[in-house]
Amino acid sequence: MKRPVAFALAFFLLAPLSGVGAEDGLSLSTQVRTKASLYSTIASPSSFSIGSAAGLDFLLEGSRDRTSFRAGARLSLLQGNEAADLWLALGMPGARDDYLLMAPVFDSAVVTPPSALLTLALEELALRSYAGPFSFEAGLSHANWGMGRAFSPADYFTDIDYSSGQPSRRPTLLGKATWYPGPVSSLELVLTPYSKFGQALALRGYTTIFDAVTMAISAGLREAAGSSAGLLLGGVELSIDLSYLAPYGEAVFILDPGKSWNLQYSIMGGAETRIADLTLMGEYLFAPRKTAVHSIYAAAAWKIDEWFSLTLPLLYIPNPEHLSFGASLSASGFGAMEYRAGLSCEKSAGGDWLLGLSLQASLFF
Repeated sequence: MKRPVAFALAFFLLAPLSGVGAEDGLSLSTQVRTKASLYSTIASPSSFSIGSAAGLDFLLEGSRDRTSFRAGARLSLLQGNEAADLWLALGMPGARDDYLLMAPVFDSAVVTPPSALLTLALEELALRSYAGPFSFEAGLSHANWGMGRAFSPADYFTDIDYSSGQPSRRPTLLGKATWYPGPVSSLELVLTPYSKFGQALALRGYTTIFDAVTMAISAGLREAAGSSAGLLLGGVELSIDLSYLAPYGEAVFILDPGKSWNLQYSIMGGAETRIADLTLMGEYLFAPRKTAVHSIYAAAAWKIDEWFSLTLPLLYIPNPEHLSFGASLSASGFGAMEYRAGLSCEKSAGGDWLLGLSLQASLFF
C-alpha cells in the first residue's frame, strides 16, 4: 500500500477518537449513482462501445465544541468504456492514483483495459479545529487558492480534474493554518508533504475591499526534480464584481535558483456574466513553458425552470491536442432524485473523434 493511502486510512480511523461522538453531532449522508453510456467513432468505419457505472458515495461529518471532521469516499463498479476510460486516464503522464484502490490493480504494462473495475476512492478526510480568529486543518482536503474554476495556476497544491466535463479540484494531503483578522480578510499558511507538484510551503494573504474587489498575494517554496535549491513561488490574484460582469485573473511566477534563476510564469484570465437565467463564463490560460501553452474553457448554463437546467461546456488544450464540447440536461427538485442526460463530442490526442451519449440518475439520502 502506498504511503499516502496508509496515512489517509490511519487518519480516518483516528479521527473519531479525537473526541467526536454521536452525541456531539455525527451525520452520514449517502448518494447512489447509476450511469449508462454509449460512444461511437465519427469516422468511417464507425465503431460502438457501451459502458455502465454504479456507485455509492459516503460523507461522514462530525463536530464537538470547536473541532469538526469530514470523511468522504466513493465506491464504484465500472464496466465497458467507463472502465476503459479510467484505465487509460491513469496511464497518462502525470496521472496519480494515491487515494484510489482498484481491483484489478492498475498496471501500466497492460495495454488492453479490463472489462470491469471495482474502485474505492477517498475524496476527503480532514480534521478541523477553531480557536478565536484562528482555524487549523489537516488531512486530505483542498487549499482552494486562486480565482479560476477551470485553470488555477495560483493554487500551488491542487491539480484540476476535467474527466467529468465539469472541472473539479482533486484532494491533496495538506496541513493548513488560517488567521482571520477581519470579516473579509485572511492570512493562510499551507504545507503539503506530498502532492503531484512535490512538497510545498506557501503563505497567502486575501482581502476584499469596497464589497466588489477581491485580491490576494502569495509566496512560497516547492521542491523540484533536478533542482538542489527548490523553487521560489509568487502569485497575484484579482477579481472585480461589476453589475453585469465579473472579470478575474491570476498570475504565477516561478524562479529556480539552481538553474541561473530561470523564470517561468503562467497567466490566467477569465470572466463571468449573468443575463436573466443564462450564465456565461470563460477562462484562458497562457503557460509558455508548459506542454500546453494555450488552454481555453468556456461554459454556458441556462436555468430553464425550477426543475431543469442546461449546461454547455467546451474545453480546448492544443498540446497535447484535446478538444471536447457537449451539452448536459439536468433535472432536479423531484424529491431526493436527480437526473442527467449528456451528449458530448471529443477529439482525443490520437486524432479520433468520438460522439458520446450518457444517462445518469442519482438518489440522495
